[in-house]
Amino acid sequence: MRIVTDEQPDRVHGRLLESVHLSGYTFERACDELKWLLRQERWKSVTPGFEDIDDFLATVDLSEFRAVREVRKDLVRQLAAVRAGQRATARLLGVSEGTVRLDKRADNYAPNPAETDAPSPEHLETLTIAAQDYAPPATSSITPYYADGGITIYHGDCRELLPQLPRGLMVTDPPYNVGYHYDQYHDALEPADYDALLGAALHMPLVVIHYPEAIFPLARRFCRSPDEIVAWVYHANTPKQWRAVAWFGVAPDLSLDSQAYRNPEDKRVRELIADGRQARLYDWWTIEQVKNVSQEKTEHPCQIPLALMLRILRVTPYASGPVIDPFCGSGTTLLAAQSLGRPAIGIDSSEEYCELAANRLQQRTLALEA
Repeated sequence: MRIVTDEQPDRVHGRLLESVHLSGYTFERACDELKWLLRQERWKSVTPGFEDIDDFLATVDLSEFRAVREVRKDLVRQLAAVRAGQRATARLLGVSEGTVRLDKRADNYAPNPAETDAPSPEHLETLTIAAQDYAPPATSSITPYYADGGITIYHGDCRELLPQLPRGLMVTDPPYNVGYHYDQYHDALEPADYDALLGAALHMPLVVIHYPEAIFPLARRFCRSPDEIVAWVYHANTPKQWRAVAWFGVAPDLSLDSQAYRNPEDKRVRELIADGRQARLYDWWTIEQVKNVSQEKTEHPCQIPLALMLRILRVTPYASGPVIDPFCGSGTTLLAAQSLGRPAIGIDSSEEYCELAANRLQQRTLALEA
C-alpha cells in the first residue's frame, strides 16, 4: 500500500485502525503507516484532532503484533523524538510538559488545505498497469535495469534494494540452497546464512514456492501459519516429486481458477465436460516442470513454469501495490504479471538473468503488437 505525501492523515489513520484487525496485516506495514502520520506531526490533523501524541497512540493497538526488532526500534525512535520535542518546548517556556500538551489542545489547528483535499485519481489503488508509477522515490539513487509498461527490473542485491522500493504482493521462487549452478549466486550457504537471506528478503503478504520442509522455518519467522498451502506436483526422475506453494498474510481464492476433472470417464463428468465445464481448483496442482526440452526453456537453471505463476496470480486477489519478485531469475513472475495486466517489480543479482528476463518481456510485447 503506497502512502502518498498529500493523502489525508485521517484517511491513513482510519486505514491503520482497520488494518490492525485484519488477518495478515504485518507489524511492519502497520508501522509504515504510523510512522507516516508521525512525520511532521501529521497525527495532529487526524480527525477529531489529536493534539497529544499519547492520546493519538491510544487509538492504535499494536499489541497483537510481534514486531521485527529493527522495525520496532525505528518506531520507538520516532516516538521518542516526538516526546522529546514536547519536553524541549516545555523547558523553553519554563512550564511542565503537561501544560504544553494542554496549550496545544486549546489551539485551533488548521490543517494545510493540501492535506484535506480529496486525493487525485492517480493515487487511487488499481490493478491497471498504466494507473500507477512504481518507480523508486525521487530521493532514491537506484536506476532500473529495465522498465516498460508497468514492469520494472532492478539489478542488484534484493536486501539492499527492497527498502527503497514500494511494498506490494511478494511472489517468488527463491534459491533452494541445494547446490543449483546459478550464474553468480552460491546456492550452498550455511543454514544460518540462508535463513538470514530469506529473513531479509521475504515479507508478507507473500506467496512462496519451496520444498515443504522449508515452509516451517518461514512460519516460525512470521510467527504464523500459512493462510493456504497447495501442492505443486510434476513428473520427474528426482527424489522430490512436489513443492509447496504457500500464502502468508494473504489468502488465495481458489474459485477464481479451474482445472480438468480427475475422473473424466465418469458418466456425469463426461456430460459436464461436454458442456464445457471444468472442475473447481483443488489444492493439488499438476503442472510439469520446465525441462531442457520444454518450449519455454531458457538458460536459467531453475526456471518456474509460466502456467504455475499465472495460476498463482489469478487466484491471489491482492491489489495494494505491485507484484514483487526479489529473486526474479528468468522473469517468469514478471511475465505472468504482464500477461494479466498487473504491475510488477523484479530484482536479481545476476545481470545476465536481468537481461534474460528483459528479453522475455520484450518478446512478448512485440508478439502482442505484431
